[in-house]
Amino acid sequence: MVVRERFEPVLESATTVDEEPDYYRVSETALSLDEPAYSPLPRLFDFSGRLSLSRYWLFHVPFVFVIPTALITFLVLGLRHQLVVMGIVLAVVLVVSWLLFCSLLMPRARDLGWSPIWGVIAALLPVLGTVVLLLLVVLPGRECSNRFGPPNPPMSRLAKLLLGLLVLGAFAAAFLLALYLPQYLPTTLLGELSVFAEAPETVAP
Repeated sequence: MVVRERFEPVLESATTVDEEPDYYRVSETALSLDEPAYSPLPRLFDFSGRLSLSRYWLFHVPFVFVIPTALITFLVLGLRHQLVVMGIVLAVVLVVSWLLFCSLLMPRARDLGWSPIWGVIAALLPVLGTVVLLLLVVLPGRECSNRFGPPNPPMSRLAKLLLGLLVLGAFAAAFLLALYLPQYLPTTLLGELSVFAEAPETVAP
């Protein structure tokens, strides 16, 4: 009697010699952790990346307009009898404010798809820079990614409310400063304000 052995095929994952082990394969989690996360907080003096129109105004009003104006006002009032010290401190404040202004305009230009050199032109040149500056502070950026990277995420309602309050507070502070310190205003502006300050004369019947 002849006994025949029965061989059944076993399905296994066959590996060839040429196949390399995936020891060096990086997982998707590690790749996502290596990507730079966007920070909603202002990165001062950061000349890279993109900056949306709403975030520009949110950072521009307090850091470029309100704080330097308040510093200059207190310096003029406190150091008006020390002209040399006042001139040095004012120069430092203006240079720092200008650098911060450029650090906001250059990402703003990238948000529109322009070269960042237009941000420097807007801060330096008097005539052409004024036109470029108006476009940078009015035109919204592109909602899609461009050659400078992805757009900023949308702002929260709290940030938008804070933006509106900052803009209103800046105009209110400028108006109060003009009322309480009229000696530092130009003569033509003083003449226009004096028209509103004068009470109308009543004509006797």
